Amino acid sequence: MYNVNLLIKELQDKTAFNVSVNDPFLQFELDSKELLFSSLLPERRVQQNSYRDTGVRFKTMIANDSTRYSPPQKKQGMLVSSVMVELGDSDVGAELSMQAYEEFIKFINSGLSQNAVAQLIRLFENSISMPLALLRERHRAEVFTQGYVTRKGANSFEEVVKFSQPAGHRVTVLSASNPATDILGTLKAKRLLLEGKGFNVTRLITTKQVLNDYLIPNTAINAYGLETIVQPGGTFGSRPNGISEVQRVINALAAYDLPQPTLYEHGYSDQDNGYTRFVQDKIILVCETGRSQDVDLGNNANPIIIPNTLGYTGIGIATGQLAPGIATKVEAFDGKDARIEATGWQTTFPVLQDPEAFAVITLSA
Repeated sequence: MYNVNLLIKELQDKTAFNVSVNDPFLQFELDSKELLFSSLLPERRVQQNSYRDTGVRFKTMIANDSTRYSPPQKKQGMLVSSVMVELGDSDVGAELSMQAYEEFIKFINSGLSQNAVAQLIRLFENSISMPLALLRERHRAEVFTQGYVTRKGANSFEEVVKFSQPAGHRVTVLSASNPATDILGTLKAKRLLLEGKGFNVTRLITTKQVLNDYLIPNTAINAYGLETIVQPGGTFGSRPNGISEVQRVINALAAYDLPQPTLYEHGYSDQDNGYTRFVQDKIILVCETGRSQDVDLGNNANPIIIPNTLGYTGIGIATGQLAPGIATKVEAFDGKDARIEATGWQTTFPVLQDPEAFAVITLSA
């Protein structure tokens, strides 16, 4: 018959906990919800926790024509830069409550070890694997929505890490709830800014809040849901043409050579602020970059290719480990305070390599 320690040891020998927390698919989807920013900064294992990344790109300038034997012509302006990468530590712990622990023991004593295994793996995924993945996504989101990442920890630890913010790539639209505010004009200006640097906008990321509070009520956008009519007396007027409110927004964006919106509603819960969405009052325009990254799925499966990335999320060597990856520990304790404790820890941080390939518009009521 199984006992708790034996069962945990068997799972550890099979690397079940390690496989769960290092599942490459975890960065893309949690609870059947897409984690969107992993497609822009996908996870990549790195061999050092502190290093200089030389792959940062700014506006690329075209080469000059030359004669066969002329010397190379140096262009003015930065083409490639570098950034010092310092991966940060984070961790999470969970404990199986006494009631859940007793239920767990009943499964084992009844010979239902598979039920016990499923329960333990589910606890581990919900309490360790997912919170760590959500933190990595929060860091990625903050790169785009804020231009900096705030790292918080125990004992009032707080650190703000700033990212490159090229001039003109972030703007706030005031009085955005006023239907007369020229939101489309601001979107066009940012699109032209990006195109002027050789980029093509292919994604527009926002939220239902922005869609419902600012875009749908906007007068200029609503005009894409009207048709012209001739009124009695020969005057011209307009009336709704039956197009849905969302389709009006899509049509208006298309008229300004912008893609239809991707609504991102995922977020996270913490003990201080309740539920916070990764993207709240923003519209993020994202461009093609030509970068791509292979994501290794393991088990001899073909890797998946993530196109048009803007950088990556470095997964370094966690404390006490010898190789890159997310570390775990699961222990069982007996006696009066019998319990199972699980811990996961990681050394990670996002790396932005194409800071000029996106623009952010904040909408203020």
